[in-house]
Amino acid sequence: MPKQAFILLLEDSPNDAELVERELRKGGVGFVSKRLETEKAFTQAMNDTPPDLVLADYQLGSFNGLEALAIARRQSPEIPFILISGVCGEELAITALTSGATDYILKDRLYRLVPAVRHALEIADRRRTERMAREADRKFFALTEMLPAIVFVHQDGKFRYLNPAAEQILGYSTAELLGKNFWDVIRPDHREMLRTRGLSRQDGGDVPIRYEFPIVTSQGETRWLDCTATRVEFDGQPAVLG
Repeated sequence: MPKQAFILLLEDSPNDAELVERELRKGGVGFVSKRLETEKAFTQAMNDTPPDLVLADYQLGSFNGLEALAIARRQSPEIPFILISGVCGEELAITALTSGATDYILKDRLYRLVPAVRHALEIADRRRTERMAREADRKFFALTEMLPAIVFVHQDGKFRYLNPAAEQILGYSTAELLGKNFWDVIRPDHREMLRTRGLSRQDGGDVPIRYEFPIVTSQGETRWLDCTATRVEFDGQPAVLG
């Protein structure tokens, strides 16, 4: 959860807005808020500075919280949205949740607000972290696809990723290599040393990060590689990037 969450508070009653903010402060939620009343202001705010969380009243005069929810889901579907309503109705709650609301809070049960907000912000923070990780992976793989040197990942000895240069240098197709242990392409007289080092590195062992070794291509040709390797995580598990 961010230390200081930015909250868009969609509420046309200053008194009700103050009640919501007071409840959050009382619950120890760190936040700054911006109160809005109209559809135009809300749409603009979502475009200009996307918040960490939206808290929206259901009845807003010119439009309502469900319409605001639809706007939020179109513009920023990952941002949590909590609907706050003075209207007691199971049908409205179901409609809000099935339309993508993170939670539904009744105004006479604001004691539920702080736990709901904390949960929503934790979900948003996790999604943000996952999105950043996916973006980093995308950039990494886009870069390695262009490199003329072999880039590979092995996990428990098995190749898990190879860039196109691996096919050209090793002579095997990617499909063939992904079915092999990384030491299968190493010349037999160096195979056990590289196998031991590779598995030790994955386990966090203190082994050299750079060394030369001979590989044997699919045509039986020996080639010497200058390899640098490091321990990484791949699909959430320890692996080696070379």
